[in-house]
Parts: sequence; structure tokens; C-alpha cells
Amino acid sequence: MSYLVYELRFDPAIVDDDELVALLSLAGFEGFEQTEGILDAYLPEDRVEEATSWLKSIQQTHDFTYTVAPLPDKNWNAEWEANFSPIQIGDWLGIRAGFHEPMDGLEMEIIIDPKMAFGTGHHATTHMVCDLMKEESWAGKSVFDYGCGTGILSIVAKKLGAAYVAAIDIETASYENTLENAETNGVELDRVFCGDLEAFDLDGLKAKEILGQDDVADDMAEGVHLAEVQKKKTAPAAVTKRLEESETLLMYDYILANINRGVILESLEPLKNRLLPGGKLFVSGILKSDAALVLEAADATGFRSVVEQQREDWMAWVFELR
Repeated sequence: MSYLVYELRFDPAIVDDDELVALLSLAGFEGFEQTEGILDAYLPEDRVEEATSWLKSIQQTHDFTYTVAPLPDKNWNAEWEANFSPIQIGDWLGIRAGFHEPMDGLEMEIIIDPKMAFGTGHHATTHMVCDLMKEESWAGKSVFDYGCGTGILSIVAKKLGAAYVAAIDIETASYENTLENAETNGVELDRVFCGDLEAFDLDGLKAKEILGQDDVADDMAEGVHLAEVQKKKTAPAAVTKRLEESETLLMYDYILANINRGVILESLEPLKNRLLPGGKLFVSGILKSDAALVLEAADATGFRSVVEQQREDWMAWVFELR
């Protein structure tokens, strides 16, 4: 795939480059390099029309100029390997690539090859969610990873003892990367799905599929943009009972949503409907400047914040239903 590089120039005393990164990521930009007053943003050539419109919109509230140039073809996996370094979260979790030496003396080690998917632990949002996850009890719990990226949060949840983990992402690259990273880490995720929430909840793909009923494939409507489910299997008994009792949506003890402001605001209500009584919603991908907006929306949806964390200019919360 060919890429373009957009060089944005601005006054760092006026414009927050982290906020620009968050906004540009909504328009399909897939990589960023930040130096003082300059932001290089990388975009697939097939997203130019959408990006141009989005940039004009952003310029109405953020003072910057930009130039565009084609990006020479490179071996991006080699570039990533040259710049990716292992990371440690607290005194318990290490995240590294397969070509790094093992990280000794930690409770858990995750090996991630992110390719074009988001989530290595280097970004403040992924770091915070992992940190918040450590404070909860995961044994026997059911988990929904909404916007799984590399699958790192799903893998951590399984390694912390979760009984059942479903992961979903709208990007095919993320779906494929999650499967690969789960296999690399010796983790079997119970369901990995490519599509949106509406597709996820289609009749015939509810509890019946999770419970391993092979004939459910006959119920799938031809032409629906669903990726193949990795594997049908029987869920643990405690989870199975809850799934059988759910007549409509599958429901979970914990939902992980490390995405962005727009998706979070649109998804609070449907995510609320997927939480079991006493369940918790982990949210990140939100800039500090948007915290009040997200908290107001969460409150209006019936959530209350029980834990809040900030790292750099980013926020994360654990929400419970009131």
C-alpha cells in the first residue's frame, strides 16, 4: 500500500500536538512523528478525499498549515523493528516484540507484533488500561474487548484468568493481528470478530455460536461483512449459563473500550446494555481536554466513574452502572 506524508506546522504554545494526533486518527491517518511545532502524519493514498475534508474542518478550530508529499516505499516492518523497544508497566507486565530478549522477573510477559494495528503499550492509553486491569479480579469473568487493535488487552485479560474473552474490531488488519498475537502468546481467545456491534449481534451469531452449535453457520446471511470466527467452542459453565439466559445481547462482566472520543460517545448506550449487573466498563483513548464531555455523557447514560487515571495528556476510567 502506498502512503502520503502530511507535514503539519503549528505554534506548540497554541496547538496541542497530542490533540491533533487524536483528531487525525479519526480520519484514517495510521502513523505519526512528533517534534516541537511539527507533526508528520502518514495516510494511505486511498483515504485522501476523506482526510482533506477532515483537515479543513480541523483547521477551523486549530491553527496549522500543512504540506503533502508521497512517501517512498519502505519495508515498514523493518522500520518498526528498528524503532520498537520493550516496555514495562508497573512491576508486573512486560511487552516486547518477538525479536527482543525475554524480560525476566515480571509476573507477565506479552509478545506483540502490531503491524498496522494499534496497541503496543507504548501509548499512554494502552498503558493505563493495562494498569487499571491489574487492580481487578479476572478469574472466571467474561470480557468484551471493543476495538481490540493488536489484541493486547484481550491477551492480558486471558492471562489474568478471564474465563471467556470476545474481541471485536472493524479493521481487518486488527482482526488478523489479534489472532496472530494470541497464538504467539499461547492464548486461545473465545471469539475474535471483524465487524461492528450491529453485525456482532445478528441473529444466529448470539449465544448459539459461542456455545459451539455448528449449525449456526447456516443462519449467517450471505453478503454480511463478517470475518470468519476463529473457532467455535464451549464456554465455561458459569459463563454458559449467563449466555443462555440472555435472550438478546451477549453480556459481560468487563468491557474494555480503548478507542477514541467519537466512538466512545456513540457507544456508551450499547455498551451499557452489554454489561452484566455489577459489571465494569474500562474506557480510554480520551484526551484530557475532552474529559468533561465524556464524563457528562457517561453520567447521562447511567455510569459513574469509580477510578480515574491520567498519563501525559490522556485519560482513562473504570465506570460502573449507578
